[in-house]
Amino acid sequence: MKQVIVIGSGLGGLATGCLLAKEGYAVTLLEQSTRVGGCLQSFYRDGLRFDTGFHFVGGVDANTHLYDFLHTLDLWSLPWVDVKAQDIYVGGELFRIPCGKEAWMQTLTQRFSEQTINLQIYWQTLEHIAQCPLQETLPYWEQSAWTWLNDTISDPLLRDVLSGASLLMDLNKERLPLFEYAEIMYSFFSSTKRLPHGGQDLLDRLLAHFTQAGGRVKCDAEVTRILETDGAVSGVQLADGERICADLIVSAINPANTMVLLCEDSKMRGVYRRRVSALTNEEGCFIVNAKLCNTTLSSPSTTAILPLSTRKEPVFIHKQEAPLWDADAEDVQHLMLYFYEDQPAVDVLCPMKWSSVEKWQDTTCGNRGADYEAFKEKVAQQCFALVETVLPDFRQQVEKYWCSTPLTWHNYLKAPNGSAYGVSKDYNNIATTLLMPQTPLSGLYLTGQSLVLHGIMGTMATAIHTVETIKSRHICTH
Repeated sequence: MKQVIVIGSGLGGLATGCLLAKEGYAVTLLEQSTRVGGCLQSFYRDGLRFDTGFHFVGGVDANTHLYDFLHTLDLWSLPWVDVKAQDIYVGGELFRIPCGKEAWMQTLTQRFSEQTINLQIYWQTLEHIAQCPLQETLPYWEQSAWTWLNDTISDPLLRDVLSGASLLMDLNKERLPLFEYAEIMYSFFSSTKRLPHGGQDLLDRLLAHFTQAGGRVKCDAEVTRILETDGAVSGVQLADGERICADLIVSAINPANTMVLLCEDSKMRGVYRRRVSALTNEEGCFIVNAKLCNTTLSSPSTTAILPLSTRKEPVFIHKQEAPLWDADAEDVQHLMLYFYEDQPAVDVLCPMKWSSVEKWQDTTCGNRGADYEAFKEKVAQQCFALVETVLPDFRQQVEKYWCSTPLTWHNYLKAPNGSAYGVSKDYNNIATTLLMPQTPLSGLYLTGQSLVLHGIMGTMATAIHTVETIKSRHICTH
């Protein structure tokens, strides 16, 4: 039986470990922290549960790779709740975009009737890319998302609307591949779901399947070195000095961090090691987790009172004068609201550059100083001000709140520059920025959001890709 070590117990590591264990490999999952789950974990403040990273998942209709994965690991039986629409405020106007082709098309063609044919082409292209076998997607990786969108949709406001739910995706005209844009947008527009207890529901089910399949979990197990023998991996060394032997190693952490674990005399090709170490990562995120004192919020768009118990849809708010593509401002211009339907709580998320917090990178949590606390408060108030362009009495409803920055992701997850979504892809140089599971070092494989796509959908699809690659090269005998 092949002995496999998986480094990192976030979604990428846990999903890959589950699939390998079900195939008969002896899998040990190593987690540096005291708890498994990475960004699937939930945490509590004042008795309220908040999600770390998971909020909702798109692309779960019957024609997607994610749908098949959910069935493979019995995740479809979880209590999924439909997210019927996204509220997108852009250009000073509310666009309530429903999920599902017919409702989506009807809503947008009513507002942009002159774009009907263009919208049909838009949907057909996204649907084709989303259903395309992964090995046939290279042409879409090498194509510019912005050029295609600009050529397909002639109305600039509609282009923003069709990009308005991509809060943390790097909308860079000079870099973003069409494949990445299409997969993310189609996942939102086709079908979106959430779980009553957030990522914890998904984590608990995956962990149960992993252990039932014979998988072993070891927490407080920080890997400090990948060991090699005769030009192939042979195990790992932990921070406490323990060595664990393995035939194969799958790294679910950031690829650049994986390169750091290699010995100085590693047989890994130097050119590959330098390329991976130099890759650019996506931006980080500033998050406000807020406890609300009331369960209703007024909305100027409807002049109605919106009970939080009925709010299941995410709300994306963009400043009227702020560009969605190539946004480069330091202040808050774009954010998402995520309402918890079972408790008076809301998450406010906005992109944040590493440069905003870089001067505190050598400090530790709880000891960053008064200027850091003042910085967080300033950004939180900027977030609240933007929210109040849509929900005027929002600040009055906030009883208490807690803030995190890219430093939080950097410290707890060791994400380079606090990146929320891993390695950025560049259609101009896709051979460099698109990583495959197999590395030049025999027995070492990669998995996780930095390879193909980020998010739940992308990470699960990558897990399948990694496992299929391993199976094709290392037959497991029970």
